[in-house]
Amino acid sequence: AKFRVDQLKYSYKTKKLPAELADKFVKLDGDADTKEYIDRCLNRPRVYRHVMGHLARLLRMFFSRTTANGILNKGGMFVMSKAQASKLLGRDESDHSHGALLDVGAGDGKVTENLLPLYKQVVVTETSFSMVHRLRQSGKYAAVVGTGDVSVVAKAARKQGVALSGPNRNQFDGLVLFNVLDRCDAPLTLLRHLKRMLVPNTGRLLMAVVLPFRPFVESGTKRTPPKEKLGLNPDADFETSLKDLYEKVLKPEGFIVEQVSRLPYLCEGEFDCPMFTLDDAVLTLSVRDHTVPFSEQSAQPTTSGDEADDEPPPLSETSET
Repeated sequence: AKFRVDQLKYSYKTKKLPAELADKFVKLDGDADTKEYIDRCLNRPRVYRHVMGHLARLLRMFFSRTTANGILNKGGMFVMSKAQASKLLGRDESDHSHGALLDVGAGDGKVTENLLPLYKQVVVTETSFSMVHRLRQSGKYAAVVGTGDVSVVAKAARKQGVALSGPNRNQFDGLVLFNVLDRCDAPLTLLRHLKRMLVPNTGRLLMAVVLPFRPFVESGTKRTPPKEKLGLNPDADFETSLKDLYEKVLKPEGFIVEQVSRLPYLCEGEFDCPMFTLDDAVLTLSVRDHTVPFSEQSAQPTTSGDEADDEPPPLSETSET
């Protein structure tokens, strides 16, 4: 039987969640953009998938998975459609009045493209040299910053003509962190910097996290555990993982949940598996007025080594039958 959109998971058991999360749940469904992505993956010729798979395996002997995919221009992902992003951010797709957006770990930029209509300027960061090349080659972004250290991004963006907010012009109206928290060396350090980089009250951080939380960091061809631990159970179910993420990490760090949803995280497959699927918790977060001044001094890098992995491991696979 051919894979169908209605096989994907978009809901969870709200009774297992604290009221702060259950009351903010937004039910989304697979839309036309989701179906188009799935059809594109399933309809790729089997020969193409095998050729690209063998080339990717060869490159992974020397580079990270992300860099190999960037070189081959493969491994495209899908997190959410334009309509879904608009709903989660509370933005009208036709309203371009909002300021600057920063996407941390943007990969090849295909996922970020769905957010372009919602902001005046979009800044992207990446550490993989091949993905930085893809981002710059697209010519769609106001600034492309090749770094894993978010503390230097505001200054680099201003130098490229991006208009930022805040008294020191170091804050963004929107931040995006899609499937990066479980692939960086210092997730708490990253969240604390992003908190200071977000315009208080009206700014929004749109974050997607694969659950259950099973972090690792790619440094070249190696995978290592992150230096900072979040203390989340890698074997917990989706609802327990989301509850722990909120109660142990986001709430103590001062983030306020505006909306929460569940979306499938889709990735182009290879060989006889045309598409990989994982489960994302997607949270729209805000912060109140800051009491700690932001510093642009160099911080601990958010990734180890010279590359970050922005592709999900094949924990769950969808294949043709």
